[in-house]
Amino acid sequence: MISTTNIKVAKTIKVRENMKLQFNFQVFNLFNTSSATSTSYLTGPTYLHPTGVINPRVARIGMQFSF
Repeated sequence: MISTTNIKVAKTIKVRENMKLQFNFQVFNLFNTSSATSTSYLTGPTYLHPTGVINPRVARIGMQFSF
């Protein structure tokens, strides 16, 4: 099992009666863990070496307009 922590903060503003504007901020892999997603089981010097890891911490800023 690979666990990561993601977080999203959003603020919705009503522009008109039927229009909304949402600002949001998201962070993926908040604690910047680098867990192995795959491991090499071949015999030799690469035995039990990770061949894949989780993506690093990434942030995203966005806006959504609804009508």
